[in-house]
Amino acid sequence: MRETSSPARAAAQVPSFVPVPVRARRDGWTAERQLTFIAALAQTGSIGQAALAAGMSRESAYRLRRRKGAESFAAAWDSILAARPCGSSSLALIWHRLVKKHDGRGAVRRIAAEPGWETGQYPAPGPAGGCGARGRSQ
Repeated sequence: MRETSSPARAAAQVPSFVPVPVRARRDGWTAERQLTFIAALAQTGSIGQAALAAGMSRESAYRLRRRKGAESFAAAWDSILAARPCGSSSLALIWHRLVKKHDGRGAVRRIAAEPGWETGQYPAPGPAGGCGARGRSQ
């Protein structure tokens, strides 16, 4: 039987953070929307899906992250993505990268496997490598 996620379990995975101080706007990043974004990011691991859940755009989420006073928000964002296992990209993202982005032409390349893949002895990701270092801005 498959275990379902409960709201309490999802809340336990959401890191605490101080919302970014922003000017009050009906269509802006309120503290509630920021919490919704972080909670959805913890659940999905997708910036786009988390922004959609908060009713905002992916681009505006990145702009919010770069604002002055967003250090706590950015730290929560980073801790969520760092805690996700390697290779946790959604199938929709993989499909987008392979088919939509490149029209299905030449997008898939065969590369030599890294040592250890055939035996199951995978190298542990270090501070400079592995999943935690994939182009995340600080």
